[in-house]
Amino acid sequence: MPAITTKDGHQIFFMASNVIAVTDHDLGTGEASTCVYGIAGGTVQLDMPASTFLESLDNKGAFIELTLLDGNPIWLNGSAVRSARQPEPGEYPVAAKSVASVGGMNIALAIDPDSLIAMLNAQGNRF
Repeated sequence: MPAITTKDGHQIFFMASNVIAVTDHDLGTGEASTCVYGIAGGTVQLDMPASTFLESLDNKGAFIELTLLDGNPIWLNGSAVRSARQPEPGEYPVAAKSVASVGGMNIALAIDPDSLIAMLNAQGNRF
């Protein structure tokens, strides 16, 4: 079972398959820091680049890199994506082309739903 040490020095043992998303900044605060979602009931901040964390995972091929509305990257675990859809009118800024539901989070993305679904299906997911 892999282990990581958080930015504040706590060690967490986790199952790599439970990682649902990784960013290079905190989605809530915008703080520049590698953040891992899905392993501890909230955001886990790390003192390492996102690419280094992703390389350490046994299932690194399960992740697709996408672009958030602010231009920052997000890596989603394709098997954790529960749905992909167009945003509702007024739900997100006009730059939002799709919304992915991942682990209880709705994430607005700058990619159209058809392209998102194609990327997920290319990994062997069934959408």
